[in-house]
Amino acid sequence: MSPVTNYLPVTPIMPLQQPTVILNYPGSMPSAVLGLNDILSHAGLAPLTVAQPDLAPAHTRTVILPPSAREVHPSDAPWVTGWLAEQSAQGALICSACTGLHWIAAAGIDRGRP
Repeated sequence: MSPVTNYLPVTPIMPLQQPTVILNYPGSMPSAVLGLNDILSHAGLAPLTVAQPDLAPAHTRTVILPPSAREVHPSDAPWVTGWLAEQSAQGALICSACTGLHWIAAAGIDRGRP
């Protein structure tokens, strides 16, 4: 079997001014962050991985909070909850896997769900 040599170019389908953000919060699993980046890149979504406040865009279309292999404490990075609340108020879709939900609840955008 020969290796694949013809790759189709991947063209981002979302405008760069409103990227899909993978939030690399304190304690997030590196393998999940990298895996999400790979999958979304192959889908042509041009994700942006953000780990510190000065790199967080002012407007996003979607924010993904990956899982963590340990207990997370939103108080470790208070900028995350404020930024998530801002993005939610602007209409961004906020999604999480597993413990990423702690950040959503701490930001007060869980609409009181248990």
